[in-house]
Amino acid sequence: MARRSISNVQSHAAGNHNFDSCDFRQRTLILKKRFQYQPAPRKIVLHKINVAEKFSKISDYYKPHIAGELNGQMVKLVKANTEFVWHHHDREDEMFLVVKGRFRMDFKDADAREHQEWIETGEFIIVPRGVEHRPVAEEECWIMLFEPASTLNTGNVINERTQPHLERV
Repeated sequence: MARRSISNVQSHAAGNHNFDSCDFRQRTLILKKRFQYQPAPRKIVLHKINVAEKFSKISDYYKPHIAGELNGQMVKLVKANTEFVWHHHDREDEMFLVVKGRFRMDFKDADAREHQEWIETGEFIIVPRGVEHRPVAEEECWIMLFEPASTLNTGNVINERTQPHLERV
């Protein structure tokens, strides 16, 4: 096959020629040209978040607040001080990170047998979608949640603790 000039490659990149007639090197150049990433010039502003300060603004228990968002996920802060409701999430996994205190995660296996796991300050647990679970805190506990934005705090259960609209903190 005859070698093509750079102008021909640029013509291919614009979509003017048959891509199948190119050799590997030419295809690579065409793809690099087509999908070349050029970020838009903009001022980048990053904001740090003081987790302790944010928790100090939360007074209600089991009422999650949004602290941040990334890639379709939300970082939520919630205070716990008693047991929550048994529930599960059909489509979402959840990650619970203990910032202060400790809590027990009760969960049921596939045979509906109950298990528990204590999560201490600095530890986290991931609850896979579909797993019936219930956080239980014996005293005040600060928990940071990482979960998809679509996650409802009570999962498949709708009751007085359900928070369909979350506040930012």
